[in-house]
Amino acid sequence: MVIRSMVCAGLLVPSVAFGAVHYGQARVVDVQPLYETVTVNTPQEVCREERYAVTTPARQPGAAIPVLGAVLGGALGHTLGNGSKEKGVATAAGALLGGAVGLSVANRQPTVAASTRYETRQMCALEDRITTEENLVGYRVRYVYQGETYMMRTNTHPGNTVRVRVDVNPA
Repeated sequence: MVIRSMVCAGLLVPSVAFGAVHYGQARVVDVQPLYETVTVNTPQEVCREERYAVTTPARQPGAAIPVLGAVLGGALGHTLGNGSKEKGVATAAGALLGGAVGLSVANRQPTVAASTRYETRQMCALEDRITTEENLVGYRVRYVYQGETYMMRTNTHPGNTVRVRVDVNPA
């Protein structure tokens, strides 16, 4: 039991004696920011004024006026007819006469020609706006520890000193 403890203690001594780790402070002598160029796509609404034609179709006199005249004439003829035979003839004659008067009135209506006018409207669409940006990604740091110059990269600005880990091993 005693021998085993001494062997274990003997194994621990070389690791402590030959490999010592400690921390120290090193003086920063140069800091260079590191940038990365990135492409940024930003959709942007772009609006423009556009002119467009609005065409109104030609208008012909409609068939509604002669039909209405025929109906009104037929009703009037039916009302004025005396006997049952005469009512039918009076109704037909009134409808023909009313339709003819309605057609005459419709033909006096002016024909409206087709017309075109121009209007302006705002048209909007999404367009890609592509830009490049420089993003800070870290710092290249040069520092001096015990007369030797070293370099490292950090994500944040180190300030005037950096903490270093010193690992001493026999050569």
